[in-house]
Amino acid sequence: MWKFAEAETVFQGLKLALDLGLFPLIAELDSLNVVSLIEGSLHSQKEIGWLVSEMKSFMTHRAPIMVKHVPRSCIMVAHILAKLAFSSPDETIWIEDCPAEIANLL
Repeated sequence: MWKFAEAETVFQGLKLALDLGLFPLIAELDSLNVVSLIEGSLHSQKEIGWLVSEMKSFMTHRAPIMVKHVPRSCIMVAHILAKLAFSSPDETIWIEDCPAEIANLL
């Protein structure tokens, strides 16, 4: 189930980036499993296969997107934001302002 949650989060982020016109895009992920699923070097299980197929189609037909694996220490802002999102019952999107929890990292 963790693979699905991570992959769905990445997909939602890619769609938001498209809506904001942030392309071409390099998506840096700390989940080697999700990167491997997207690149096809790890075969997806039935419960996540449809999502991986949808992501690949989106990335191929919508805009130039590259995904790459990076250590978590390189994307601490994203990690902290993910933890904030996990602890909140509401969906929140920050466009110009940022939460106080990451202000000192920017």
